[in-house]
Amino acid sequence: MLQNLKNIDDVKTEVRQLIADNSYREVTSETKLNASGIYMIYINNFSNDNIVPIYIGQSKNIQTRYKQHLSEILALNRLSHEEYEKYFFSKSRSFYEGKFKTCKFFKYMIENNCRINDFRMVILEEAEKSTLDNIELQYFQKLLPSFFGFNQFTSFLISLKARFADAPMDGRQINEYLRFLLEDIKGVQSYYKYGYTRFNFEHSLPKDISYLQIKKEQLRAETLPLYNEVESQLKELAALYIQDSEFFRISKKRKLLYEDYQNAEAELEYALDNQQSSPINKFANKILNRFDKKLKNINTLSTLVDTKKSLYEKVDDLWEKSMLENRKERYRLIFPSKYIHPFSLGDRFTSNWTESIDQLSAFNVCHLHIYISNNGISRSEVRKDPFIVKIDCAYFDSEGRALKKEYFIENEITTNAQNGLKYVEKDYNNVFAMRPARFSIARLDNDFIDNTIISINAEYKHGINDATLKGKKLVKLSSVLNKIQLLCNEETRFNINISESQNCLMKAVENEGIQYFNVFTEKLLTKKLPKISKVRKTTKSRTQKVKPKESTEELKIKTHEYRVEKYKLKVSERSNNKITVLNYVSSKENVLAKCNRCDYEWEIRSDHLLARAYCPSCGNQN
Repeated sequence: MLQNLKNIDDVKTEVRQLIADNSYREVTSETKLNASGIYMIYINNFSNDNIVPIYIGQSKNIQTRYKQHLSEILALNRLSHEEYEKYFFSKSRSFYEGKFKTCKFFKYMIENNCRINDFRMVILEEAEKSTLDNIELQYFQKLLPSFFGFNQFTSFLISLKARFADAPMDGRQINEYLRFLLEDIKGVQSYYKYGYTRFNFEHSLPKDISYLQIKKEQLRAETLPLYNEVESQLKELAALYIQDSEFFRISKKRKLLYEDYQNAEAELEYALDNQQSSPINKFANKILNRFDKKLKNINTLSTLVDTKKSLYEKVDDLWEKSMLENRKERYRLIFPSKYIHPFSLGDRFTSNWTESIDQLSAFNVCHLHIYISNNGISRSEVRKDPFIVKIDCAYFDSEGRALKKEYFIENEITTNAQNGLKYVEKDYNNVFAMRPARFSIARLDNDFIDNTIISINAEYKHGINDATLKGKKLVKLSSVLNKIQLLCNEETRFNINISESQNCLMKAVENEGIQYFNVFTEKLLTKKLPKISKVRKTTKSRTQKVKPKESTEELKIKTHEYRVEKYKLKVSERSNNKITVLNYVSSKENVLAKCNRCDYEWEIRSDHLLARAYCPSCGNQN
């Protein structure tokens, strides 16, 4: 419960500490953290004075949930301002109704000049499914993400579960719902100007709980005072924030007219029931006289009912129009105030994969990383052809000298991406979609849906999107394959990483029409290129002096010392000499790091520190 008011700066401090404490289990597209537990999404930009950019959630598979959240952001990042605005405001309800948390993320990121890589997730606690609700609630009460961040009100989530439950709420559940509703009301009173509290209040907090009166027989004795308190607090909120609104006045009038109409209709039904039950006896004249009086009364009541119904329907039409305007005004609270350009959040591609290659053991070896646009699997008649969009090549000759090259491939997808594509929500105008999928993005080409694009799934894997390709020199795939063949020889060993399946690679090369272009291409497609099996040693000259053999223990110590120094140097370079590694064990274990500016020390997994070399306390980074 909200017993003590929290300061937003104190909450930010708590959040930063949680990030630092759990940085060793940060979730990325490269991790495989398929755990059940509580997670926290945060936007790595805490500069806004009124928002703590966090979302607390639970999942049975956190890695899968991360992909879902990030993919939704990647989808919105492709839309133009006009398209996104259309999905929000052109119909009576927003296309994203029920999915507004992603819209809140997106608005914050756009307005605070964030990039996709600012979208982060850490696991707070791993827990069994049966305990998730209770643990999540503890974080809700500790960090107040419903008021400072991107979460919805707890009372709304409870009512949502009840709506889809097999049975209606019982007395205990009603009591619990009222308690959380009262907590959310107090939160609105305290934090109305923070986070997305106003939107949550206007969009999902009930303004009237009279519907619970029909369940009064289920309410416990101790629940009735709680019910009365909630009802009173709701009236106070309405008086404070929406009493003067046109929509509120029309809603109030509509409610009164509807009650008036219902009462008149009930009176008419009562009169009709009495007329039908009137006894007929030998005093016919008296009966007919009485019947005539009743008939006149019924006609009068019927006219009155028609009049009251007409009055109600006129106000009801006015209420419908006012409700639509009010809803659109409310949607503005979670729609970006800045103009949105396609790919406003940029991309998340990093071209540093060759840095992980051990150059000391690489002799006459070619490392290839092939990035493909999509998986080529189409579950409909919509066209979806895969193409290679990028190839990274790192060749180490027989003396260990490195030649590294990256190529952006010229084809239909990359050329169109550089010229600018129109992306749309493919189910928005699909009359056959019973349950339209949100964040399902396709390309619109001459009014036809076309999925021959860099898909959201592919972008999630490798981070390349249209923004990556802007201004890049494009090279024909045949030219790149020919260069690689000339570079290598028959004894060259290959380490090949493909972002999609081998079958998809074959389709991509076929789309270029060069599957039989040269020997190297044929071997690549048939998986006949020699693989790296073990470290290859160079042949020493017989005249060369043979160094005395070192013991296994000495070699281990030397190798470890070399790796430690190499790792420390990498961290220093990537942090621009702002972070020092105090100890290092191995690539998968925690290291102790120290910030050279604020002297903060923290433990973090060594590969995670390399990926993001920054101080979680002061944000000191390159």
